[in-house]
Amino acid sequence: MKKNGTKTATTSAYKLYEIDNIPLPPIGGLNIILDSNNNDVCIAETIKVYTCQFCEVSESHAFKEGEVGRSIAYWKTVHKDFFQTSLKYTAYILMKQKLPKIYKKELVEFLFYEFYTYLF
Repeated sequence: MKKNGTKTATTSAYKLYEIDNIPLPPIGGLNIILDSNNNDVCIAETIKVYTCQFCEVSESHAFKEGEVGRSIAYWKTVHKDFFQTSLKYTAYILMKQKLPKIYKKELVEFLFYEFYTYLF
């Protein structure tokens, strides 16, 4: 999260919420955001939660995530690499635990949420 407020959205793998039995972020929910040294940076208030497939991510959402250049092309590149790695690992763990099979088509749905930031 950037202190100047350029990051006002984020993305998670929706399937991981189901697998870990974690509730989705509630509208109005507050999260304290920490930097890499575990210092409080700001509070984020969730204002919107929605799901869609990777290929349907909007330019608006990519812009709100505040990545380099704030473009959809850059967003897709870095998020594709990240999610391919993390979801392959999750699928591997599930297979080792002999849990129900996860189908590839189910792994392409993502959870998106937007937030307001309140700086300390």
